[in-house]
Amino acid sequence: MFTCGFTIVMSLINIGSTVAFNALLSLGTVALMATYVISVGCVTLKRLRRESLPDSRWTLGRWGLPINVTAFLYSIWAFFWSFWPNSMQVTAVNFNWACVIFVGLMSISGLLYVLHARHVYEGPVVKVEGRKFM
Repeated sequence: MFTCGFTIVMSLINIGSTVAFNALLSLGTVALMATYVISVGCVTLKRLRRESLPDSRWTLGRWGLPINVTAFLYSIWAFFWSFWPNSMQVTAVNFNWACVIFVGLMSISGLLYVLHARHVYEGPVVKVEGRKFM
């Protein structure tokens, strides 16, 4: 019910301002691509350094590195283009505000991490360390 209600409220933004609605949609794409760049980039870096990856239920085998490099390059490409406006004549109305919002949120998040979260965050590796997958 919450998800449905939240979606309805977010969709109503389009009635008031298409600029704000487009910024929200672009921000979702930017955030998704940022997480792909980070996660696929970390796995690709481990593969390039020939470090072992954590145990998992399945593996990409010898195709792992080419697939990871391809996914990483695509993620960077999509992340870059997610910040561009929809038209060549940029005004305040058609400007892609996702870049401003993304940089602002990442700045706030980085500051909160430095001030508080790094002292209490354990991370996923600590939680699954020593666990065997079957």
